[in-house]
Amino acid sequence: MYANGIDLSNSNFLRYLRMLYEMESSVYQQEELIKQLSSIDTTLPPAPPPDKGKPVFKLKKLSPSALKAIGIIVLLVTVVLIILDPSAWLAYSVFILFFLGLTAVIYLFTLNYRSIVGKAANKQDVAQWEIDNARRSEYAAAVARKNYLEKEIFAAKNKATGSRQLLTQMYANNMIYPKYRNHPAISSFLDYFSSGRCSSLTGPYGAYNLYENEARLDGIITRLDNIST
Repeated sequence: MYANGIDLSNSNFLRYLRMLYEMESSVYQQEELIKQLSSIDTTLPPAPPPDKGKPVFKLKKLSPSALKAIGIIVLLVTVVLIILDPSAWLAYSVFILFFLGLTAVIYLFTLNYRSIVGKAANKQDVAQWEIDNARRSEYAAAVARKNYLEKEIFAAKNKATGSRQLLTQMYANNMIYPKYRNHPAISSFLDYFSSGRCSSLTGPYGAYNLYENEARLDGIITRLDNIST
């Protein structure tokens, strides 16, 4: 039996069917891979704030120059007061020392309070930084995952396109009717010819007719199963 000058009963046609089947299977697998990869959720979480480094608490103290300036001012005031009233130098000295002592106490108290409050605030800042750092890691992993999937999908689509083009070239000899240029049909035809159930594509006992009969039978069985359930 011949079709377009090719003997359907010889090994060349069977080899041709196997090539079609392998290529159809390859296209099917590639398209299924594309569907699976495309179904993966690649939605990115909200972008975290940029990393400005771990917060470090630094207590601001009076600079040596400021302390020196205060000392000079106090000394000048003391000298002026003594000059204005030399007899009261002792009282002025005691007052100045009391003032300096009180100022030192207030300064140390303020410094200690700022230290306690600052450390507590810094502790909260560090905790928030750790949370944001974890978010940054998760976000970076999500971006890398999305980029990887996009590259895989792009590569799979290119491969599938190339396979379909090659498959189109293989069908260009028009040996297979366009209706049956698909994976299920080619798989069945390969089985028919390999097992000897068919020796031709057309005719009452040909592969086309057998495939249509089996397809109708499968449809009937499916409908009966649906009715029974």
